[in-house]
Amino acid sequence: MTIQRLIRSVQADLLLLLFFLVTLLPESAVPVETGKRVRLALRRFASPAPKRTIGLAYRASPSRAAEYAQLADEIRGAIRRSRLPVTMVS
Repeated sequence: MTIQRLIRSVQADLLLLLFFLVTLLPESAVPVETGKRVRLALRRFASPAPKRTIGLAYRASPSRAAEYAQLADEIRGAIRRSRLPVTMVS
């Protein structure tokens, strides 16, 4: 196989990959992405849908504990206002 033929083969494979490209997108980003003039198809996962756990951790030093508690309260409030399917744990 010549180098030119190999390059054409790789280019064809890349084009095919780009044609069927799939992106996993958080539900919170869907309104932003669907607001653009882009052809976009939305498919949700079947139950049980994948999920992730996100936490806020900090050192137990008393100097900034109040600030971290305030940050946690702000994050909780933003989650409640967003009405996204989020489960909060303490």
